Amino acid sequence: MKFGNTRIQFFFVLGLLLLILGPVSAASLSGTYIGDSRPQALYFLTLVQTRDAVTASLIDVSPAGSGETKTDSIALSGGISDDLFTLRADRWWSGQVFSGKTQNGRIILSFPTQGGALGTITFVRGSEESFNKLLATWKEGLQARFTEQQREQKARETEARALNALADKFAHDLRTIRSKDIEIKVKDIQGDLDGERKVLNELSKDLGNLIREAEVRPMTCYQAFQTVGYAFHQTMGYTFKTTLGYEVKNFERNMKALQTLLSESPAVIGNTQEHARALDEAIKGRRFATKVSLQPAEADEALRHYRELLEYARSSLEDFQGRNDAHLAEANVRMRQGEEIVRETQASVRCRQ
Repeated sequence: MKFGNTRIQFFFVLGLLLLILGPVSAASLSGTYIGDSRPQALYFLTLVQTRDAVTASLIDVSPAGSGETKTDSIALSGGISDDLFTLRADRWWSGQVFSGKTQNGRIILSFPTQGGALGTITFVRGSEESFNKLLATWKEGLQARFTEQQREQKARETEARALNALADKFAHDLRTIRSKDIEIKVKDIQGDLDGERKVLNELSKDLGNLIREAEVRPMTCYQAFQTVGYAFHQTMGYTFKTTLGYEVKNFERNMKALQTLLSESPAVIGNTQEHARALDEAIKGRRFATKVSLQPAEADEALRHYRELLEYARSSLEDFQGRNDAHLAEANVRMRQGEEIVRETQASVRCRQ
């Protein structure tokens, strides 16, 4: 296993050396050893025993990320007393003592872990050439794994981009069919028609005032041409051309906008269904657990409500246009009535030239 820090690596080496120094002879301990704790670490230990003294060096190779490795080297020294073996790191953590043992030509090193339990690592005799071959194979595997991870990450990102693009299109469709545009235009048109109706009431009041002015007797030229004429041309004329004209223009603009929305609705429905289908297929075929903010089934209820709104709006077009036409026809009747009253009133008086 790979040790978490340099201190543990030192401990490792110390214990390892202690194990080597015990139950075997000095000649049998001197040499090189390999500790294979891949994928955490790979160790190369060199031991030299002279009587009751031991010196050692430990090379620790561990993954460094991006398919590379990093190497630490530690110098150790220790001694033998009876069946006990001691070993300390020369540079750091002096005073730390470790013990170990040999079994069947192997060195078994015990070391304390960060959690307090004892961990072990086994060393076997091995040459530098063997270590280098193991290291080369491991590096090749680390690089291949890293390359595969990069390839997989790229595939994840590609899948996420594709799913997000489909989800964005689908979200746009849902915003369109869930929008209040059609409902708002219907209400706007109904408001315009109500406005036209109010203007017609004003026009009727203007006509009533014109009739009262025209009934004045005796009628002077001033009254006929100024008072009566003003009541028609200015008062009724403003109500008809300006006030009613404003409401009619609003009606025509909103009707055109509603008809445009209705004409676009087949494409809106088609896009929504197509994007929902494409998103559903992409979700079912995804390789990774890529999260998607929207689910295709969300289109069902939205489309149902949208179609109901379309049906109501289409069925109302004829009624809307009919009411508008009726208002205009009624307004024209009022204006013709007023024009006739003005003509008759002015014809009934004789004015000096």
